[in-house]
Formats: sequence, structure tokens, C-alpha cells
Amino acid sequence: MTDQQKTAKPSDFSPAPLSESLLDFLDRPIRPRDIFMKYWLEKEGLTFLAGEHKTGKSILAMNIAISLALGREFLGFEIRTPRKVLLVQQEISDPLMKDRIDKMIKSCPRDLLANLVIPIRQDQAWKLSRPHDREIMGEIVRDHKIDLIIFDPLMTFHDKQENDNAVMSGILGYFADLIKKYGVGILVIHHFGKPSQVERQGSYKMRGASVLGDRPDAIIISTRLPEKYRQTPFSQPFENYAQLSFTLRSDEEPESIVIERDSETLWYSRYELPGYLGKKIPPTIVADVVKMHGGSLPQGEVQTILEKIASHRIAFNAIKEAKALGLVIAQQLPGKGSPLVLMLPEIYEAQGAMCKGVA
Repeated sequence: MTDQQKTAKPSDFSPAPLSESLLDFLDRPIRPRDIFMKYWLEKEGLTFLAGEHKTGKSILAMNIAISLALGREFLGFEIRTPRKVLLVQQEISDPLMKDRIDKMIKSCPRDLLANLVIPIRQDQAWKLSRPHDREIMGEIVRDHKIDLIIFDPLMTFHDKQENDNAVMSGILGYFADLIKKYGVGILVIHHFGKPSQVERQGSYKMRGASVLGDRPDAIIISTRLPEKYRQTPFSQPFENYAQLSFTLRSDEEPESIVIERDSETLWYSRYELPGYLGKKIPPTIVADVVKMHGGSLPQGEVQTILEKIASHRIAFNAIKEAKALGLVIAQQLPGKGSPLVLMLPEIYEAQGAMCKGVA
């Protein structure tokens, strides 16, 4: 303590002001919003990614974590700079998580992957209600200078009654404390509740107390595609597609998007849903149908498959256009009455002289 402090009187100290005028507020420098990924995530923001069971939310969260660590755009949403991400994942085992991430990072620069931090699993699951776990979580965030924490899924981070608004307010209060103390953003993965007699809509489909849908700054809802699309000849299994819709507290909401997961790389990309039902089938769909059946399929069978989603004429015209563009090649197999077969170009070339193209 200095001599000046020793001789100072209580009246010499001015307490920090508790308020300010509007003019002072407007003149005071305020840090601008720091948006990690538009519509989804920002510094000091709380986002929920919620949806139906097995709609790929955990895989989507891993995609987001890796994209932020690399500073690469994702699903067409800009990510301007690499970020430090803490992925706290309690949905799947370590071996399965490693297997998934190995598939995702095959073409990624290794140095930037250090931006993605994964806490070492404890003897028991992390619980946000335990003071010790909160302390360790804070140390990790501080030591690694974390920008975003991902909690996946919410139900594994507490042992409380999820339908109790007061209890869930306590969990949300902890998120708010993390945000305020460390200036981080938080992404929480959550599930929909069980279907009820009165079907809830949007964010209110989330399981648990209603406060969970009221507090976040952004809510992204993941749902399966409508059953009417199940017979559509997608290039990936039907379960690999989902629709994302956005509810934002402070920004204009973007239109819903459809995403497609590659079965090999586990990366999601945007997918334009067929707008051709009853109108037109893109010729690329014809090639997709043939590809899904090994690269070669009788034209009549292709026609039958396409007629599940459009008229006979529309299906026929799609096949005709696909042949004209060289997306598929038609050939007549040897023998009287043999069917006309559609082949992918690479399959046709492999057949060599045995195949005879049909104009």
C-alpha cells in the first residue's frame, strides 16, 4: 500500500458510476459484434441447434467446429478467420468420434486443426451443475483462449428435471456466466421432445422447459425431409438429407436450406430440393439414378423410377436430355428383344468394342 493510499479518506474514493446518460453511452467506444458465421454463431452469443433424432446434428456440429478452426466457409456461410473451438461431445464414444473426424479432415491442413480443442474425458461425464466441472471448463477456455464452446448434447450435461423452467434457467444462467466472463460464444446441441397430442411447432418442439426456446440468440432447427421426397432418386441415402430453418433474435432470418451429407467424407453441403415435381426433372437426376444402380440400368427401369415423381412425358424428356448431354449413353445389348440400357460414360468406355451406342 502506498503512502497516499494510507492517508486517503473514504471520501477520496469515487465509486464506479452505476449509470450513464444516453449521450455518454453513444460516445463511449463499444466493441462491434464479432460474428463467427453469419446467422449461426457470434462472440458472446448463445445458439441452439435442435432437431429430430438421427438428423445428423452431431456430425453437423463437427463440420462447424472444423470449418471454424480452419477459417473456411461452410454451407455458403462466410467464416472470415480461423477460430479457437472447444468441442465437448458426450453423445458418442471416443473411438467413434475419432473415426468420424478422421474422415472429415483427410484434406485439411494439420496446423490449423490445432484450433479445435477436445477436453480429455474424465472418469464421469461432464456435469454443468458440479462446481469442479465448471472450474475445469473455465480453465480450458481461459488457457486456450477459446472463441466458441460446443456442448453436445445438452441432456448429458445435467442430471436435473429438464421440464422444470427454474432448473433449466440455472443451466442457461451458467451459459450466460461463461459468455460474460470469457467473452465466448456457445453452441448447444439439443433434441426434440416426444410427439404429443398437440403437435408443437418450431423451437417449441425442443424437449424440456419452454425457457430453453426463449433464451437463445439464435435457434437452428434440423428436421427430416417430408416423406413425399423419399422416392426421389437422390445421390445419397434419404436419411443423409435434412432441412435447416432459422429463428434469430436480432437479425433478419434467412430462408430455410436443405443439406446433404456425403456418406464417405461425412461433410454436409447445400442441396437444391427438386423443384421439378410435376414440372421438369433435371437431366443430372437421370445420371444419379443410373449411378445408384451400379452405373448401368435398363432405360425402362429408369423411366419407371422417374415416374414415381413425375409424369411419363416429363420422365421421358429427362432421359432424352441426359442422353443428348452425354450424361448417360444408351446402348442396345446383343440379342433380339434385348432392352435399351443406359450407362454412365465411364462404364460405357470400359465396355469397349462390346458396346454399340444408340443415337
